[in-house]
Amino acid sequence: MNWTVALRILGLLLMMFSVTMLLPIVVSIYYNDHAWLPFVQGFALTLSCGVLCWLPVRNRRKELRLRDGFLVEARALGGRATILDASRSADDVAAEIQAVLERL
Repeated sequence: MNWTVALRILGLLLMMFSVTMLLPIVVSIYYNDHAWLPFVQGFALTLSCGVLCWLPVRNRRKELRLRDGFLVEARALGGRATILDASRSADDVAAEIQAVLERL
């Protein structure tokens, strides 16, 4: 398993996703509804997580294999599962990701 490629792509995806939060910030400021702060916090958190994943492995240029793609998707699914279902514990999400990785 090539963790460096998976981390680089995951970091890039997080940074690109953080950019999508800029439009709600602009709209909130334009309409002066004072709801821009959670979007700024989400933008900063997502961008910083993306940079922290990407920065250590930014110079690694290897091919993405099929297993690495599954790893990136498993991490993304684990993150979505945690966000969408707040009643799930971190152990449940970790067990789900581990089960996906064992099938690789």
